[in-house]
Amino acid sequence: MTNIAATEAAPEWREYTQEEKRAWSKKKASENAAYLSEFLGYSVSDRLPFVLLQAARSVCESIQSGRRLIRAFRADHRLNAARVLACAILHYDLAANLVATRDASGQLSRCDNALFADKLNLPRRTVDNAIYTLKRSGLYLSFERREQVESGERRGGWRGLASIKRLNMAIFELLGLGHMASVQRNKAKQRAEIKKMRRTDEERALDDYRRTDDKLREKRAQQRQKGVVSRAFQPSRTQAQLDALERGESYGSLKQAYADPLDDIPY
Repeated sequence: MTNIAATEAAPEWREYTQEEKRAWSKKKASENAAYLSEFLGYSVSDRLPFVLLQAARSVCESIQSGRRLIRAFRADHRLNAARVLACAILHYDLAANLVATRDASGQLSRCDNALFADKLNLPRRTVDNAIYTLKRSGLYLSFERREQVESGERRGGWRGLASIKRLNMAIFELLGLGHMASVQRNKAKQRAEIKKMRRTDEERALDDYRRTDDKLREKRAQQRQKGVVSRAFQPSRTQAQLDALERGESYGSLKQAYADPLDDIPY
């Protein structure tokens, strides 16, 4: 007689609802943020895009799993490079394809390597070496920028600006997140375009005035710096002012003669 073992019926497959998917994503995002906060040493928000949180965690876990995502011989250097890469992923703007930050007004601004040094509490030289390793691994790219100094002791020379930093999208493919990253990036671009099209004429006018004010402030700062430098190399004007008073000139005329010219009200 054949014994037939009683087996439980397998549960019927069903697709998750949108509410269940959102609940799972929210829970997973909180877990990823907690893991990254402990691994990187600073507070990571769970409101960042899910694909960025998951990619950053996968990079950190690759160190413990022994996966050679980053080409480096020394274990400590590979760990620092992974931390820098994870931090760069968390600051990656999907729509603009830039590693950047946002100011208080929400405007996107490029960041320099000091961001990684401050966030990760690493020496600047260590961060520079880690970024060089990431570049040689084909995961990271930066375009250096500079501008000519128009005033001050270094007038005519050059000074560096925050470079344009980009991540190789192949990172997400290597981590098994290529499709998700592509979808999220397209959605981010669409949201940016919709937000740009919905701007009213009043909002555009306000932005124009903000940009004009920034330019005026920069121009005034250059004028003040130029005046400080020029006065430093000029002989003392005290004797000339005393001679003018002896000739009978008034204090008002002296003040007007020796005042620094400004093209506009400072504030």
